[in-house]
Amino acid sequence: MKVLVINCGSSSLKYDVFEMETEKSLARGLIDAIGSSHANLTHRIASGTEAKIALPADTDHEGGVKRLVEALCGRGEAGAKTGPVISSPDEIDAVGHRVVHGGERLTEPAVIDKEVLQIVTDNNELAPLHNPVNLMGIYAAQHVLPKAMHVAVLDTAFHSSMGPAMKHYPIPYDWHAKYRIYRYGFHGNSHQYVSEEGARFLAKPPEQTAFVTCHLGNGCTIAAVKAGRTYDISMGFTPLEGLMMGTRSGSIDAAIVPFLVQNKGLSMEEVFTSLQKKSGLLGVSGKSNDMRRVQEAADAGDTRCQLAIEMFVNRCKMWIGGLLAEMGRADAVIFTGGIGQFAKAIRQRVCKNLDHMGIVLDEQANQAATGKSIECISASSSPVKILVISTNEELVIARGAAKLAGKAD
Repeated sequence: MKVLVINCGSSSLKYDVFEMETEKSLARGLIDAIGSSHANLTHRIASGTEAKIALPADTDHEGGVKRLVEALCGRGEAGAKTGPVISSPDEIDAVGHRVVHGGERLTEPAVIDKEVLQIVTDNNELAPLHNPVNLMGIYAAQHVLPKAMHVAVLDTAFHSSMGPAMKHYPIPYDWHAKYRIYRYGFHGNSHQYVSEEGARFLAKPPEQTAFVTCHLGNGCTIAAVKAGRTYDISMGFTPLEGLMMGTRSGSIDAAIVPFLVQNKGLSMEEVFTSLQKKSGLLGVSGKSNDMRRVQEAADAGDTRCQLAIEMFVNRCKMWIGGLLAEMGRADAVIFTGGIGQFAKAIRQRVCKNLDHMGIVLDEQANQAATGKSIECISASSSPVKILVISTNEELVIARGAAKLAGKAD
């Protein structure tokens, strides 16, 4: 069985094709700057052969899907350079679509039909930057690949197991059902993948494990994963809650918003845009939302970058400690994402002084870790393992689609 995974953004489309019998990626790529004069396709097959070509300025998402399918079949400018990985579009049995928000009703992968499309549409108000463009990718792929089964795999689904105390906010109770305000959580596919890999590494059934999973990148979440499902997570109603991130503030005093609007003359749009796009590492450092750039400047003596890193580390420690207290135990703390996998100095600082929680880092193992597989970086004496795991959200989506496609055979 071959599954195409599509992750659609407003001006981009990431894709990956898996042979599910082996779970190997046959080809992957990115269509970038869709709808602009800079539109391009980068296509790479498993052997490493890569083609990057310019696309017409009028290329839309459907045109992008057509081009990537051509490339997979060895046709078109990109396919001619890399060769085919499938003989025809009919070899694609299923298409797994990343959908950010499933709300209360989509809590597991679902075959896309009229009802599912309506549910995703109804959730546009909960994820206005993501769900509408996810729908664009679905409609485009359905038109180009009408014979394949199309499956929605939700970022929020893995967290739907949270209990009422974790799912509710301390607000007027009727707001939850009336306005659909719940703690949904995000990055679910990443937390699912690394927790499953962590269980495999420890040779334990997932239902017998407890992990603190740290997805640290431009967007950041830390979750407690107990018995194979989310127990609690740092993100809630929107991806703005929780940890300090690349450009997002994370959790702040809610009264800051009306203070700036009512007392300082800022518009609601200005405040919200600043909290989403001008805060976090970028806002504090004044340099970059990229931890690598911030770390370089901090090492060179930039005090605002040093402050940004200290704040980032402090918030990670707070959530790790809090989630450990909630669960009562953990088999491992798992780091993933761009920062989690590759920022050795950040991992070292996050784990520092957590010995009393049973988290003891092996400094040499931390420095030697590549971030490209599964690596244990805890000291042999550490009661709680510390793992670095390269995440693979696309494979989780492919597995979800393949499972439903297999049932339909």
